Amino acid sequence: MKILFCGSCLPPQFERKVKYLSAAGNQYQNNLIKALKAHNEVKIISFINIELEISLDELSSECETLNIKPVITQNGTLAAFIKYRKLLKQEIKWADIIISYNVLYPWFGLGRMAAKYHKKAVAVVADYTPPAEHGSLLRKIYAQLTQREFSKYQKIVMLSPGVDAYLKSDQEKMVVNGCLELSKFENITPPTLKNTINIVYTGLLSKITGVDLLVESFMKVNNPKLRLIISGQGEDMSIYLTESAKKDNRIIFKGFVSREEYYEILQSADILVNPRNMNYLQNTNNFPSKVLEYIATGRVIISTKFNGYEEYYEHIIFVDSSESALIAGFLKAVEVVCEDASIVYEKNREFAREFGWEEQIDKFM
Repeated sequence: MKILFCGSCLPPQFERKVKYLSAAGNQYQNNLIKALKAHNEVKIISFINIELEISLDELSSECETLNIKPVITQNGTLAAFIKYRKLLKQEIKWADIIISYNVLYPWFGLGRMAAKYHKKAVAVVADYTPPAEHGSLLRKIYAQLTQREFSKYQKIVMLSPGVDAYLKSDQEKMVVNGCLELSKFENITPPTLKNTINIVYTGLLSKITGVDLLVESFMKVNNPKLRLIISGQGEDMSIYLTESAKKDNRIIFKGFVSREEYYEILQSADILVNPRNMNYLQNTNNFPSKVLEYIATGRVIISTKFNGYEEYYEHIIFVDSSESALIAGFLKAVEVVCEDASIVYEKNREFAREFGWEEQIDKFM
């Protein structure tokens, strides 16, 4: 099958070199493309609207190798928009199916274009923030236009069930919380008993993801054997985390790490935590993809109650988005680590097999 992929991805090796790139979003798109290429012919048009600190020649060369046609801009210029539209009109005639990652303005109208040429259009909606959650009038209008575009696709793949509220009731749709490249977790071995218990958070550093809630809760737990290890990107929290580590020497802030270092940190973990603050309405329409990777490690996991959490109830310790709830979660998780870590390891590793890309990829068609 011939597939045209519309997204905003860069080749994986550039993730650490681009300041405002979402590493999780980029990895998801690249993994999706890799899975699609296993049995299909795939072309990619990527709209890159961020500040780049890399050589354009180097980027273009690598994109060409991966069959990616990049449209690069830093300010969303009209020229870049026009270039993307021209590429889209050219390649849509070639494709049997068009898959977009989220619905961005460069491919507004894609659903109608696909219908015109009797092609199937599928939108993978990773997250969506409704108009009421935006402060500026322009962003409210953009959110309204995006929601209108959802209805023009033949199929919607949602990463969170919360998106369903903004779709047509009779639209073809399904929830695929996330997928795993299982081979990346093969070498993670069971945790071993040691003098300290490592609690680990990896990912975006912001109040939205609950990093401040995590740190403040941890600092109130009086247990010298606990360590809180945090890695990720998000400049608004870096200073806060650096200062917190000075106040409490049990806190270790590693900053943004490579994928290799990321897997090493997961291996060192006894407890993994997803503290996403569900008091923010925008968090009801996205799925914390790190949870699946956490499950694949076989570790004890603490998480706040994301939309659709009930499916994972037997594999995660769920808590409300409050300091007292997180503190209680820490205490319960430590007890499980000391008594049942090996049981959790086997149970979660087996559950993770259900989320491999090979098992899930047909759902995107």
